[in-house]
Amino acid sequence: MSTRFAVAVVTLASIVAAAATADEAYLLDLEGVVRARVRAPSSAPPAASPVLRLVWVDPTGIGVGAEAAVRAEARSLLRKMGATVSWRRGDAREMARPGEVRVILLDRTATSFGKAVLGVTPPRFDVAPFVWVHVPSVRGVIGLDPRGSVFALSPPASRALAIALGRVAAHELLHASWAWRGYR
Repeated sequence: MSTRFAVAVVTLASIVAAAATADEAYLLDLEGVVRARVRAPSSAPPAASPVLRLVWVDPTGIGVGAEAAVRAEARSLLRKMGATVSWRRGDAREMARPGEVRVILLDRTATSFGKAVLGVTPPRFDVAPFVWVHVPSVRGVIGLDPRGSVFALSPPASRALAIALGRVAAHELLHASWAWRGYR
């Protein structure tokens, strides 16, 4: 994927996300730097909204340092779609708990037809639902070294990565909601 194409994709995603998050107390500019622009606080989802119980699973520690911002971005986007979200940190070796969806961060790239794969959701679940987020692929698409540490990034780059990872997770969770219908 060319750098020019990747920049266009990230810019478009940022514009769409900015439109979706226009009622947030803080808006992000296209570089991912937080600018305080006070807006009316968004309303909470309706009482009858679906509850998503999510589990953060990071077997290699690839997301250490970005976890809170990634989870907040995914929660914010899913809340705008009417879902109430709760997170807990899980372990890769633990048994899946009923009613939870595991968000598993992978420290490997993936491609399909020569294009970077950012996240994957199986078409159906035989046991419990889960999604994968390919962290190095996401890093590469937003113009970062795919094999770097979150701690080596500048604050704006770290924030941009967290936002991108949260958006990929939210996207995959939407796929999982369709696949999960066959599981429940």
